Amino acid sequence: MSAYENQSPKSSHKSAAMILLIAAIALIVMGGLIGLNYRYWLKPPHEKFAESWKRDYELIMSTPQAERLKSIKQIEIKTDSSPVQEWISQVKPPVIEQPSGKFKLALLILHQINENRYGVMIQYTLVDLESGNTVDEFARTLKLGVYY
Repeated sequence: MSAYENQSPKSSHKSAAMILLIAAIALIVMGGLIGLNYRYWLKPPHEKFAESWKRDYELIMSTPQAERLKSIKQIEIKTDSSPVQEWISQVKPPVIEQPSGKFKLALLILHQINENRYGVMIQYTLVDLESGNTVDEFARTLKLGVYY
């Protein structure tokens, strides 16, 4: 008589149910980790900032501001005395400078904490190099994670 024949039908159903339950939980956990992009959340703040800024800039390039942003000759970055000041030296702006550009892009980057999340606010100011006039201004907020 084999071991399978010695098991009662109820215990084999319980074993199968337990295996299915464990498999379902494993699938839910794996799906959650993939869906939440866990690798992003484990990165240090400056890496999350660089990655988020690049993705956001790609979105901006599909807006009416894109044409002017393709004509940036110089970039000026200012920040406050927050953690961003430490990060900015390790992060290259995703903006491409053009030697024949018509505009200066002044960036003001500020650390932001809202409830239990932190991030940055980026103020974009486009200045016409010939006249010195501001021709466009907008801001973006990037959420980077929970308190660190």
